[in-house]
Amino acid sequence: TDNCYMIGSAAELYGFAEKVNGTDGGFSGCGKLTADIVVNENVLGTDNANVNASGAYTGDDSNFDKWAPINGFAGKFHGQGHTISGLYFNDPEKENVGLFGSVGNVEIDGLGLVDSYFEGSFFVGGFIGFAEDVNVYIRDSYNSSVMRGHSDGGYQGGVGGFVGALFVCNLEIGNSYNLGFVTGERDAGGFVGYILGDDSNNYVIFNSYNRGSVISADPDCVGGFVGTAYDEWAWLYVYNSYNAGKVNGGEGFALMSGGFGPKDVFNFYYLEGSAEGWGLYYEDSKSTPAADFADGTVAEALHDYSGTAENGTAIDGSVWGQVPGRDAFPTLAGAIGPVLTLHVYGEVKVDSTYTPGTALPTPTREGFAFLGWFTDA
Repeated sequence: TDNCYMIGSAAELYGFAEKVNGTDGGFSGCGKLTADIVVNENVLGTDNANVNASGAYTGDDSNFDKWAPINGFAGKFHGQGHTISGLYFNDPEKENVGLFGSVGNVEIDGLGLVDSYFEGSFFVGGFIGFAEDVNVYIRDSYNSSVMRGHSDGGYQGGVGGFVGALFVCNLEIGNSYNLGFVTGERDAGGFVGYILGDDSNNYVIFNSYNRGSVISADPDCVGGFVGTAYDEWAWLYVYNSYNAGKVNGGEGFALMSGGFGPKDVFNFYYLEGSAEGWGLYYEDSKSTPAADFADGTVAEALHDYSGTAENGTAIDGSVWGQVPGRDAFPTLAGAIGPVLTLHVYGEVKVDSTYTPGTALPTPTREGFAFLGWFTDA
């Protein structure tokens, strides 16, 4: 269908990987998930119980089906709102590690990566380990897995919730989030670990958030969004987003540390105590208290934002939502409002998605006439 490989099981995912990895000179095409895929069950354990504080795997992996990262893929990979769960790769001698180890021009959308574990030498990411001189687009996706990286023995680490490292690429991450645990020796970021750019590239992140913990042994190379951007042309633009994940225990930077700092930041918030500032050149940036996240203040500011990114992409803040009292932080739910409790003919009905200002339902019951809604009934 649509000239895409339809992937609806773990066997079909491994078959797709084998086809791409067996194609000399790279593979150009399309993959599409048709169902949630579970490769191994309970990889991380409850609350990451199978992973220690440094990110090392401590569980029993003897019966796991091991993952071989897909290399050389170019094209589109559509998650269609489905998840891939239980991928496991653990080899601290290997670089370019992730769902995709290396890619050409690629678009990933609608994909959740959950309960998975990736450990490699350097360039480790949930979705992509490494890309060079290509365009990378990731939209409407999320990660809640664990990534652990080391370094090349020199100046490069590169471990990220979404992407390990990008060399001279254009990047767009939109309407996405990271809940995963990211840890490495250096260049660790909630979304991207390491960026090397030139004056022709734009790295754009919008309508996104990190709530995962990010840790780097090198305190100068860690950030809630990007670990390190090396050289002055690694231009990072961040729009309408927030960080609430702890960065080096609250002593790192909410956006990026190392390199030359973000080029421009628009409507960005970070939780008080999660970091020391936005980035290397934004030490005095102001944090936001937890109460402003919890009561919907930040969600409303994000929801009301509109603009155009440096790469020309229109940014619509209406994707943001929150139900104060239920959600401690804004989500990409698209509606802001309280939990609505209705008493209907003696029954209690709770609607947690009601948007203030919209019409209430009209209940029906045989033998009764509905007269209207009352607040003091």
